[in-house]
Amino acid sequence: MTRGCARRADSSAAIAGLGLPSEGFLVAVAAASGLGDRVRVLHDLDDADFLAWLAASDVVVDLRHPHRGEVSGSLARAMQAGRPTIVSGVGTYLDVSAEHVHHVAPGYVEPAELAAAIRRLAEPAVGRAMGEAAARFLAQAGCDVGLVDLDAERAERVAGR
Repeated sequence: MTRGCARRADSSAAIAGLGLPSEGFLVAVAAASGLGDRVRVLHDLDDADFLAWLAASDVVVDLRHPHRGEVSGSLARAMQAGRPTIVSGVGTYLDVSAEHVHHVAPGYVEPAELAAAIRRLAEPAVGRAMGEAAARFLAQAGCDVGLVDLDAERAERVAGR
């Protein structure tokens, strides 16, 4: 992600989650990137702030390794919010159509592959089309029940825009 961010002066990256197992490593990688406060590691976010970060995202990256057969709640939320999302090409993620998510290689993802995917989905027409298709798919499937309203004002605040 930092490679993709480094190529675009107007971009930033946030690594967000609950109880990130590699938090120390992620902080070190962010610091070593030379991007300063353009890379943020956010751990132990409450649900409202996590959803606000999703709402503020232009592209969501939701990778799993190893995949343990789980279904990703963060992927469902990103799709409901209409955000283009990059996922691991493994397990239950393979059940989601390429119209609704972008699959990358399972396991370790080459930084160049991830950066290229981020750049592609950051193109407004491409990202908007995928995000809208994903949101429409979940709504038609009746999977919009329980979605906490995404607060645009909170999203702007957490992202510092």
